[in-house]
Amino acid sequence: MSWNPLWESIHRDRPWGLYPGEDVIRFVAGHYGRGPDRAQLRILDAGCGAGAHLWYLAREGFCAHGFDGSLTAVQRAVARLDRECPGWREAGGSVQVADFAALPYGDGVFDGVLDVASGCYSPLEQARQNYAELARVARPGARLFVRTFARGCWGDGTGRAVDADFWDCAEGPLAGHGPTRFTAYEDLPRLLAGWRIERIQRHSMGEPDGSKTLVHWVVHAQRAA
Repeated sequence: MSWNPLWESIHRDRPWGLYPGEDVIRFVAGHYGRGPDRAQLRILDAGCGAGAHLWYLAREGFCAHGFDGSLTAVQRAVARLDRECPGWREAGGSVQVADFAALPYGDGVFDGVLDVASGCYSPLEQARQNYAELARVARPGARLFVRTFARGCWGDGTGRAVDADFWDCAEGPLAGHGPTRFTAYEDLPRLLAGWRIERIQRHSMGEPDGSKTLVHWVVHAQRAA
């Protein structure tokens, strides 16, 4: 199993995000917003949590699908969609408990995939298998959005080393979330098995003196033919 059960208690004990990130909105709008029939576009949110991105997708008329290892997260996502996005089920959407490593979907069924800081909670080799599994369920040409923590991010190198670049952080906002992977730039092509990288951006936010800085890679990729 590639999912840490600690996340069940995290989702049970605290709210976890209500609205999508601007980078996700740009990605979806840029690649799919001009399509003639959004309802025919199936987009998967991997590690969907409480459903912030599913909420956005459903409200924008896409066929929204998601999975998470946490039953509490899935229940919260479904409840919000039922409450605020009438008809999302009838449009073909689904949210379910599943694990990255063995997804309950057929081959080539999704037009787009989102991984918003979810795959980073697996070590590199496990994460490669997870992205290969996402590639399996995506059609050729489908797009992938990834936001993942970068090497040098606040928390990297603190606490307990679990694997290479995989730390159970002792400080910063990632402390208490279980081991987190901090990916080096040169490891991104190897990480995204089954995907062809189109764009890599480095996003950071921190103190003016450079301390306490959260650093992400934001990657756009396409399913290899």
